[in-house]
Amino acid sequence: MFTASFDFGASFRFKISEKAQLYSDIGAAFTILEWGDFETNDSLSYWSAGIYVGPALQLSLSKTLYLEFGLISIFHAFSSQKGVAQINNRQIEYDDTGRWDMISSSVYINIGWRFFL
Repeated sequence: MFTASFDFGASFRFKISEKAQLYSDIGAAFTILEWGDFETNDSLSYWSAGIYVGPALQLSLSKTLYLEFGLISIFHAFSSQKGVAQINNRQIEYDDTGRWDMISSSVYINIGWRFFL
């Protein structure tokens, strides 16, 4: 199994107060998923391109320590799937080109340290 996601774009910071900042990331996302099961001969090749969005709230605990709450979402707009599946001892090959076929989201909590150079 091989999975890779590449996201790049712009990040914006909005200062709410001395202790709180809101970050907003937006950009392009590229995802690759290659999966195979040697026992059943199932396989999947998935490639996609989409939109990456990542809002976050950062709270300063001290001058160098902060706590961040965020949400990462990827909307896969263009994708291509190819694979082989074993269903009821029958091998089925499929080829699918999807549009807006998958949305992935995850929330996170991050503790970080700032280094001033």
